[in-house]
Amino acid sequence: VMDASLAGKWICPMHPEVVKEDPGACDICGMPLVRAESLGYVGPQPGADDKPLVVPATAVLLTGKRAIVYVEVPDQEKPTYEGREIVLGPRAGDYYLVKRGLAVGDRVVTKGAFTLDAELQIQAKPSMMTPDAGGGTATEESPLPALAEHQLHAVIMAAQEATAGSDLAAVRSAYQRLGERVKAVNGDALGEKAKALWREYAMLIGNDAAVGAEIKTLADAKELAKTTQDHLAAMQKKLGLEPESQMSQMAAAAPAVNPEFIQQLGGIVAGYLNIQTALTKDDPAAATMAAKMGLEALAKVNMELVQGQDHMDWMKFMGSLKSLLTEVATADGIEPKRAKFALLSEQIAALLTRFGVPNGPLYKAWCPMAFDGRGASWVQQGEDVRNPYFGEAMLQCGEVKEVLK
Repeated sequence: VMDASLAGKWICPMHPEVVKEDPGACDICGMPLVRAESLGYVGPQPGADDKPLVVPATAVLLTGKRAIVYVEVPDQEKPTYEGREIVLGPRAGDYYLVKRGLAVGDRVVTKGAFTLDAELQIQAKPSMMTPDAGGGTATEESPLPALAEHQLHAVIMAAQEATAGSDLAAVRSAYQRLGERVKAVNGDALGEKAKALWREYAMLIGNDAAVGAEIKTLADAKELAKTTQDHLAAMQKKLGLEPESQMSQMAAAAPAVNPEFIQQLGGIVAGYLNIQTALTKDDPAAATMAAKMGLEALAKVNMELVQGQDHMDWMKFMGSLKSLLTEVATADGIEPKRAKFALLSEQIAALLTRFGVPNGPLYKAWCPMAFDGRGASWVQQGEDVRNPYFGEAMLQCGEVKEVLK
Protein backbone atom coordinates (compact mmCIF):
# COMPACT_ATOMS: atom_id res chain seq x y z
CA VAL A 1 0.00 0.00 0.00
CA MET A 2 2.97 2.35 0.54
CA ASP A 3 4.36 3.63 -2.73
CA ALA A 4 7.24 6.09 -2.86
CA SER A 5 6.21 7.13 -6.37
CA LEU A 6 3.06 8.72 -4.89
CA ALA A 7 5.06 11.34 -3.01
CA GLY A 8 3.69 14.82 -3.71
CA LYS A 9 0.72 13.53 -5.70
CA TRP A 10 -2.99 14.08 -5.15
CA ILE A 11 -5.50 11.28 -4.49
CA CYS A 12 -9.25 10.99 -3.96
CA PRO A 13 -10.03 9.60 -0.47
CA MET A 14 -13.12 7.84 -1.83
CA HIS A 15 -11.55 6.59 -5.06
CA PRO A 16 -7.81 6.10 -4.43
CA GLU A 17 -7.34 4.88 -7.98
CA VAL A 18 -7.73 8.53 -9.05
CA VAL A 19 -4.20 9.97 -8.80
CA LYS A 20 -3.14 13.33 -10.23
CA GLU A 21 0.01 15.42 -10.33
CA ASP A 22 -1.79 18.62 -9.30
CA PRO A 23 -4.64 19.56 -6.95
CA GLY A 24 -8.15 19.24 -8.28
CA ALA A 25 -11.36 17.21 -8.01
CA CYS A 26 -12.04 13.50 -8.38
CA ASP A 27 -13.17 12.52 -11.87
CA ILE A 28 -15.67 10.05 -10.36
CA CYS A 29 -17.28 11.77 -7.35
CA GLY A 30 -16.05 15.36 -7.61
CA MET A 31 -14.55 15.26 -4.11
CA PRO A 32 -11.48 17.49 -3.63
CA LEU A 33 -8.24 15.56 -3.91
CA VAL A 34 -5.81 15.36 -0.97
CA ARG A 35 -2.09 14.78 -0.73
CA ALA A 36 -1.10 11.12 -0.72
CA GLU A 37 0.92 11.73 2.44
CA SER A 38 -2.22 12.73 4.39
CA LEU A 39 -3.80 9.33 3.69
CA GLY A 40 -0.79 7.32 4.79
CA TYR A 41 0.14 6.02 1.35
CA VAL A 42 3.50 7.79 1.54
CA GLY A 43 5.65 8.40 4.61
CA PRO A 44 7.64 11.52 5.47
CA GLN A 45 10.73 10.04 3.81
CA PRO A 46 9.50 7.92 0.89
CA GLY A 47 11.62 4.89 0.13
CA ALA A 48 11.66 1.12 -0.18
CA ASP A 49 11.80 0.67 3.62
CA ASP A 50 8.96 3.08 4.30
CA LYS A 51 6.25 0.60 5.24
CA PRO A 52 3.07 1.14 7.26
CA LEU A 53 1.83 -0.66 10.33
CA VAL A 54 -1.28 -2.55 9.26
CA VAL A 55 -3.79 -4.86 10.91
CA PRO A 56 -6.14 -7.37 9.23
CA ALA A 57 -9.60 -5.90 8.67
CA THR A 58 -11.16 -8.96 10.33
CA ALA A 59 -9.45 -8.03 13.62
CA VAL A 60 -11.16 -4.66 13.84
CA LEU A 61 -14.36 -3.85 15.73
CA LEU A 62 -15.25 -0.46 14.24
CA THR A 63 -16.49 2.40 16.44
CA GLY A 64 -16.01 5.17 13.87
CA LYS A 65 -12.57 6.63 13.23
CA ARG A 66 -11.32 4.47 16.08
CA ALA A 67 -11.66 0.77 16.62
CA ILE A 68 -11.20 -2.00 19.17
CA VAL A 69 -8.84 -4.91 18.63
CA TYR A 70 -8.04 -7.75 21.00
CA VAL A 71 -4.36 -8.30 21.57
CA GLU A 72 -2.73 -11.44 22.95
CA VAL A 73 -1.04 -10.86 26.32
CA PRO A 74 2.36 -12.59 26.17
CA ASP A 75 3.86 -14.93 28.78
CA GLN A 76 0.56 -16.12 30.27
CA GLU A 77 -0.19 -19.67 31.43
CA LYS A 78 -3.51 -19.65 29.56
CA PRO A 79 -4.37 -17.75 26.36
CA THR A 80 -5.16 -14.22 27.52
CA TYR A 81 -6.37 -11.23 25.52
CA GLU A 82 -6.90 -7.56 26.28
CA GLY A 83 -9.07 -5.07 24.43
CA ARG A 84 -7.26 -2.07 23.01
CA GLU A 85 -8.63 1.03 21.33
CA ILE A 86 -6.60 2.07 18.28
CA VAL A 87 -6.72 4.92 15.75
CA LEU A 88 -7.13 3.78 12.16
CA GLY A 89 -5.86 5.20 8.92
CA PRO A 90 -7.36 4.30 5.54
CA ARG A 91 -8.49 0.80 4.63
CA ALA A 92 -6.35 -0.91 2.02
CA GLY A 93 -7.93 -4.08 0.72
CA ASP A 94 -8.03 -6.60 3.56
CA TYR A 95 -6.07 -4.35 5.94
CA TYR A 96 -6.33 -1.10 7.85
CA LEU A 97 -3.42 1.25 8.39
CA VAL A 98 -2.89 1.87 12.10
CA LYS A 99 -1.98 5.39 13.24
CA ARG A 100 -1.79 4.66 16.96
CA GLY A 101 -2.31 1.91 19.49
CA LEU A 102 -0.36 -1.07 18.18
CA ALA A 103 3.29 -1.94 17.71
CA VAL A 104 5.07 -4.21 15.26
CA GLY A 105 4.89 -7.77 16.59
CA ASP A 106 1.64 -7.42 18.55
CA ARG A 107 -0.53 -10.49 17.99
CA VAL A 108 -4.18 -9.59 17.37
CA VAL A 109 -7.29 -11.74 17.31
CA THR A 110 -8.39 -11.95 13.67
CA LYS A 111 -11.40 -14.27 14.14
CA GLY A 112 -13.82 -14.14 17.05
CA ALA A 113 -13.04 -10.64 18.36
CA PHE A 114 -16.73 -9.76 18.56
CA THR A 115 -17.40 -12.93 20.57
CA LEU A 116 -14.69 -11.95 23.03
CA ASP A 117 -16.17 -8.46 23.38
CA ALA A 118 -19.69 -9.80 23.92
CA GLU A 119 -18.42 -12.19 26.62
CA LEU A 120 -16.72 -9.32 28.45
CA GLN A 121 -19.97 -7.32 28.38
CA ILE A 122 -21.82 -10.26 29.93
CA GLN A 123 -19.21 -10.37 32.71
CA ALA A 124 -19.47 -6.57 33.23
CA LYS A 125 -15.82 -6.12 32.37
CA PRO A 126 -14.34 -3.44 30.07
CA SER A 127 -15.39 -4.00 26.47
CA MET A 128 -15.95 -2.08 23.25
CA MET A 129 -19.35 -0.94 24.50
CA THR A 130 -18.42 -0.38 28.15
CA PRO A 131 -14.75 0.67 28.42
CA ASP A 132 -15.22 1.94 32.00
CA ALA A 133 -16.83 -1.22 33.36
CA GLY A 134 -15.48 -2.55 36.63
CA GLY A 135 -15.05 -0.65 39.87
CA GLY A 136 -12.45 0.70 42.19
CA THR A 137 -10.13 3.67 42.26
CA ALA A 138 -6.39 4.02 42.60
CA THR A 139 -6.69 5.75 45.97
CA GLU A 140 -8.09 2.55 47.48
CA GLU A 141 -4.63 1.03 47.05
CA SER A 142 -2.23 3.82 48.04
CA PRO A 143 -1.60 7.54 47.40
CA LEU A 144 -0.17 8.44 44.01
CA PRO A 145 3.59 9.17 43.97
CA ALA A 146 4.20 12.93 43.95
CA LEU A 147 6.02 13.00 40.62
CA ALA A 148 3.43 10.84 38.86
CA GLU A 149 0.63 12.98 40.26
CA HIS A 150 2.41 16.09 38.94
CA GLN A 151 2.71 14.49 35.49
CA LEU A 152 -0.96 13.49 35.53
CA HIS A 153 -2.01 17.04 36.40
CA ALA A 154 0.04 18.19 33.40
CA VAL A 155 -2.12 15.85 31.28
CA ILE A 156 -5.25 17.37 32.81
CA MET A 157 -4.13 20.92 32.06
CA ALA A 158 -3.16 20.03 28.48
CA ALA A 159 -6.51 18.31 27.91
CA GLN A 160 -8.40 21.32 29.25
CA GLU A 161 -6.45 23.57 26.90
CA ALA A 162 -7.17 21.30 23.93
CA THR A 163 -10.91 21.15 24.60
CA ALA A 164 -11.28 24.90 25.17
CA GLY A 165 -9.81 26.06 21.86
CA SER A 166 -11.88 27.78 19.17
CA ASP A 167 -9.17 28.17 16.51
CA LEU A 168 -8.58 25.04 14.43
CA ALA A 169 -4.78 25.40 14.24
CA ALA A 170 -4.59 26.08 17.99
CA VAL A 171 -6.74 23.01 18.72
CA ARG A 172 -4.44 20.79 16.65
CA SER A 173 -1.36 22.14 18.43
CA ALA A 174 -2.99 21.72 21.83
CA TYR A 175 -3.90 18.10 21.11
CA GLN A 176 -0.34 17.47 19.94
CA ARG A 177 0.94 18.81 23.28
CA LEU A 178 -1.59 16.61 25.05
CA GLY A 179 -0.12 13.57 23.33
CA GLU A 180 3.35 14.58 24.53
CA ARG A 181 2.08 14.98 28.10
CA VAL A 182 0.51 11.50 28.00
CA LYS A 183 3.80 9.97 26.84
CA ALA A 184 5.69 11.80 29.61
CA VAL A 185 3.78 10.10 32.45
CA ASN A 186 5.89 7.43 34.17
CA GLY A 187 3.24 4.76 34.64
CA ASP A 188 5.77 2.30 36.08
CA ALA A 189 5.99 4.48 39.22
CA LEU A 190 2.31 3.83 40.01
CA GLY A 191 0.92 1.03 42.13
CA GLU A 192 -0.60 -1.98 40.39
CA LYS A 193 -4.19 -0.73 40.43
CA ALA A 194 -3.27 2.82 39.42
CA LYS A 195 -0.93 1.50 36.74
CA ALA A 196 -3.70 -0.60 35.19
CA LEU A 197 -6.13 2.32 35.29
CA TRP A 198 -3.58 4.69 33.78
CA ARG A 199 -2.93 2.25 30.93
CA GLU A 200 -6.61 2.49 30.04
CA TYR A 201 -6.75 6.28 30.12
CA ALA A 202 -3.36 6.72 28.49
CA MET A 203 -4.79 4.69 25.62
CA LEU A 204 -8.06 6.65 25.43
CA ILE A 205 -6.69 10.16 25.95
CA GLY A 206 -3.65 9.40 23.81
CA ASN A 207 -5.99 8.39 21.00
CA ASP A 208 -7.95 11.62 21.52
CA ALA A 209 -4.67 13.46 21.06
CA ALA A 210 -3.82 11.55 17.88
CA VAL A 211 -7.23 12.30 16.36
CA GLY A 212 -7.20 15.92 17.56
CA ALA A 213 -3.78 16.63 16.07
CA GLU A 214 -5.27 15.97 12.62
CA ILE A 215 -8.80 17.33 13.17
CA LYS A 216 -10.29 18.80 10.00
CA THR A 217 -13.21 21.01 11.15
CA LEU A 218 -14.29 22.93 14.24
CA ALA A 219 -17.47 20.87 14.35
CA ASP A 220 -15.37 17.70 14.62
CA ALA A 221 -13.21 19.41 17.23
CA LYS A 222 -16.27 20.14 19.38
CA GLU A 223 -17.40 16.52 19.17
CA LEU A 224 -13.93 15.32 20.06
CA ALA A 225 -13.79 17.78 22.97
CA LYS A 226 -16.84 16.11 24.53
CA THR A 227 -15.16 12.71 24.28
CA THR A 228 -11.91 14.03 25.73
CA GLN A 229 -13.74 15.72 28.61
CA ASP A 230 -15.53 12.47 29.41
CA HIS A 231 -12.25 10.56 29.41
CA LEU A 232 -10.64 13.26 31.54
CA ALA A 233 -13.43 13.26 34.13
CA ALA A 234 -13.35 9.47 34.36
CA MET A 235 -9.55 9.48 34.76
CA GLN A 236 -9.69 12.06 37.54
CA LYS A 237 -12.35 10.06 39.36
CA LYS A 238 -10.66 6.68 38.95
CA LEU A 239 -7.20 7.96 39.90
CA GLY A 240 -8.44 10.12 42.75
CA LEU A 241 -7.14 13.39 41.29
CA GLU A 242 -8.41 16.78 42.42
CA PRO A 243 -10.37 18.57 39.68
CA GLU A 244 -8.37 21.52 38.41
CA SER A 245 -11.04 23.96 39.59
CA GLN A 246 -10.58 22.77 43.18
CA MET A 247 -6.81 23.10 42.83
CA SER A 248 -7.24 26.67 41.58
CA GLN A 249 -9.52 27.51 44.50
CA MET A 250 -6.98 26.09 46.94
CA ALA A 251 -4.21 28.13 45.33
CA ALA A 252 -6.35 31.27 45.39
CA ALA A 253 -6.98 30.78 49.09
CA ALA A 254 -3.24 30.86 49.87
CA PRO A 255 -1.94 34.23 51.13
CA ALA A 256 -0.26 36.32 48.42
CA VAL A 257 3.42 37.20 48.82
CA ASN A 258 5.06 40.16 47.10
CA PRO A 259 6.20 38.74 43.71
CA GLU A 260 9.31 40.95 43.64
CA PHE A 261 10.35 39.49 46.98
CA ILE A 262 9.86 35.95 45.66
CA GLN A 263 12.04 36.74 42.65
CA GLN A 264 14.79 37.96 44.96
CA LEU A 265 14.60 34.66 46.81
CA GLY A 266 15.33 33.08 43.44
CA GLY A 267 18.99 34.08 43.77
CA ILE A 268 19.31 32.15 47.02
CA VAL A 269 17.59 29.14 45.51
CA ALA A 270 19.88 29.30 42.46
CA GLY A 271 22.91 29.22 44.76
CA TYR A 272 21.45 26.23 46.61
CA LEU A 273 20.76 24.36 43.36
CA ASN A 274 24.35 24.99 42.26
CA ILE A 275 25.56 23.44 45.53
CA GLN A 276 23.39 20.41 44.85
CA THR A 277 24.79 20.07 41.33
CA ALA A 278 28.37 20.41 42.59
CA LEU A 279 27.84 17.67 45.16
CA THR A 280 26.40 15.32 42.53
CA LYS A 281 29.69 15.83 40.68
CA ASP A 282 31.81 15.28 43.83
CA ASP A 283 33.23 18.79 43.45
CA PRO A 284 33.76 20.49 46.86
CA ALA A 285 35.39 23.59 45.33
CA ALA A 286 32.36 24.25 43.14
CA ALA A 287 30.09 23.70 46.16
CA THR A 288 32.04 26.37 48.06
CA MET A 289 31.64 28.87 45.21
CA ALA A 290 27.91 28.12 44.97
CA ALA A 291 27.42 28.63 48.72
CA LYS A 292 29.13 32.02 48.45
CA MET A 293 26.82 32.86 45.55
CA GLY A 294 23.86 32.04 47.80
CA LEU A 295 25.23 34.30 50.54
CA GLU A 296 25.60 37.18 48.09
CA ALA A 297 22.00 36.72 46.93
CA LEU A 298 20.83 36.55 50.54
CA ALA A 299 22.46 39.91 51.30
CA LYS A 300 20.59 41.53 48.40
CA VAL A 301 17.08 40.51 49.53
CA ASN A 302 15.03 43.59 50.40
CA MET A 303 13.10 42.63 53.52
CA GLU A 304 11.04 45.83 53.31
CA LEU A 305 9.12 44.22 50.43
CA VAL A 306 7.21 42.05 52.92
CA GLN A 307 5.12 43.17 55.87
CA GLY A 308 3.40 41.63 58.87
CA GLN A 309 3.71 37.87 59.30
CA ASP A 310 5.60 37.53 56.00
CA HIS A 311 8.25 39.90 57.37
CA MET A 312 8.48 38.08 60.70
CA ASP A 313 8.81 34.67 59.04
CA TRP A 314 11.49 35.93 56.66
CA MET A 315 13.56 37.26 59.56
CA LYS A 316 13.65 33.74 61.01
CA PHE A 317 14.63 32.17 57.67
CA MET A 318 17.26 34.81 56.95
CA GLY A 319 19.37 34.06 60.03
CA SER A 320 19.35 30.29 59.61
CA LEU A 321 20.05 30.48 55.87
CA LYS A 322 23.04 32.75 56.43
CA SER A 323 24.44 30.36 59.04
CA LEU A 324 23.90 27.21 56.96
CA LEU A 325 25.28 28.67 53.71
CA THR A 326 28.36 29.84 55.61
CA GLU A 327 28.85 26.36 57.10
CA VAL A 328 28.60 24.74 53.65
CA ALA A 329 31.12 27.26 52.25
CA THR A 330 33.65 26.73 55.08
CA ALA A 331 33.28 22.98 55.65
CA ASP A 332 36.53 21.17 54.82
CA GLY A 333 35.98 18.31 52.37
CA ILE A 334 33.09 16.81 50.42
CA GLU A 335 31.50 14.74 53.20
CA PRO A 336 31.35 17.58 55.77
CA LYS A 337 29.78 19.76 53.08
CA ARG A 338 27.17 17.08 52.41
CA ALA A 339 26.29 16.94 56.10
CA LYS A 340 25.70 20.71 56.21
CA PHE A 341 23.90 20.58 52.87
CA ALA A 342 21.34 18.16 54.35
CA LEU A 343 20.40 20.75 56.98
CA LEU A 344 20.33 23.51 54.38
CA SER A 345 18.02 21.39 52.21
CA GLU A 346 15.39 21.17 54.92
CA GLN A 347 15.46 24.94 55.34
CA ILE A 348 15.26 25.61 51.59
CA ALA A 349 12.27 23.26 51.25
CA ALA A 350 10.54 25.04 54.12
CA LEU A 351 11.33 28.42 52.54
CA LEU A 352 9.81 27.38 49.21
CA THR A 353 6.73 25.96 50.91
CA ARG A 354 6.23 29.17 52.90
CA PHE A 355 6.87 31.80 50.22
CA GLY A 356 6.53 29.99 46.88
CA VAL A 357 8.81 28.78 44.08
CA PRO A 358 10.42 31.64 42.10
CA ASN A 359 10.78 29.94 38.71
CA GLY A 360 8.99 26.78 37.58
CA PRO A 361 8.46 23.61 39.61
CA LEU A 362 11.19 22.10 41.77
CA TYR A 363 11.34 18.55 43.07
CA LYS A 364 11.97 17.41 46.63
CA ALA A 365 13.70 14.02 46.61
CA TRP A 366 14.65 11.54 49.33
CA CYS A 367 17.52 9.08 49.68
CA PRO A 368 16.90 6.43 52.38
CA MET A 369 20.55 5.31 52.37
CA ALA A 370 22.22 8.64 53.09
CA PHE A 371 24.19 9.03 56.34
CA ASP A 372 24.33 5.32 57.21
CA GLY A 373 20.66 4.68 56.58
CA ARG A 374 19.28 7.71 58.44
CA GLY A 375 18.18 9.17 55.11
CA ALA A 376 18.12 12.74 53.85
CA SER A 377 16.18 14.91 51.42
CA TRP A 378 17.14 17.62 48.95
CA VAL A 379 15.56 19.92 46.37
CA GLN A 380 16.51 19.71 42.71
CA GLN A 381 15.56 20.84 39.23
CA GLY A 382 14.22 18.21 36.84
CA GLU A 383 12.38 14.98 37.49
CA ASP A 384 15.35 12.60 37.18
CA VAL A 385 16.94 11.88 40.56
CA ARG A 386 20.42 13.41 41.01
CA ASN A 387 21.70 12.35 44.44
CA PRO A 388 24.04 14.89 46.11
CA TYR A 389 24.89 12.59 49.02
CA PHE A 390 26.54 9.85 46.96
CA GLY A 391 27.45 11.75 43.80
CA GLU A 392 28.69 9.71 40.88
CA ALA A 393 28.81 6.53 43.00
CA MET A 394 24.99 6.29 43.24
CA LEU A 395 23.69 9.25 41.29
CA GLN A 396 20.16 7.91 40.83
CA CYS A 397 19.61 6.53 44.32
CA GLY A 398 16.36 7.86 45.79
CA GLU A 399 12.98 9.05 44.56
CA VAL A 400 11.02 12.25 44.13
CA LYS A 401 8.63 12.65 47.05
CA GLU A 402 7.09 16.06 46.41
CA VAL A 403 6.66 18.61 43.64
CA LEU A 404 7.09 22.20 44.82
CA LYS A 405 5.14 24.69 42.71
